Amino acid sequence: MIRGICRFVLLIVFISCFKTICGQDDDSAERLHHDDSIFELGLSSGVVYLADEDIYSPNIHLHLMRRLGSEGFSSRWAAGLGIESIFAGHAHYSFLATVSYNFIDDFVFDFSPGLLLAEGERQFITHMEITYESEYKGFEIGPILGAAISSDDQHYMLGLHFGKEL
Repeated sequence: MIRGICRFVLLIVFISCFKTICGQDDDSAERLHHDDSIFELGLSSGVVYLADEDIYSPNIHLHLMRRLGSEGFSSRWAAGLGIESIFAGHAHYSFLATVSYNFIDDFVFDFSPGLLLAEGERQFITHMEITYESEYKGFEIGPILGAAISSDDQHYMLGLHFGKEL
């Protein structure tokens, strides 16, 4: 099931990238950022379902992103670093390199490969998230839906994202 969801998300990103490259709706990228800041500090928190353990746990995710351009197609892209912690009664941390794409107005898709440290083991993990951002008093706020997959771990997150352009 998760593979189907991931394929669907990647299809949406591919179609919107193609649409943007062809020059349609390029003005919406300009509306996403209201000033000249190129960095965003973000915090997401929510509930994570750890599929292999069949438990729900709270989590927190921090990231620092840098927008790759100030106008046009490049202004839709950002890259940065993140860390996630899941509070499941044992150590569960992910250290991530993230690429973000604002694909349809205020929707953002994040792809984050990284390193998972859980119960004394290290393994490669891939995070994917979709966020809807709306602006409120200079802050970005909105729901976030995420999934992460490694060789021994799958988890799914529903939460709230807060961001501030720096």
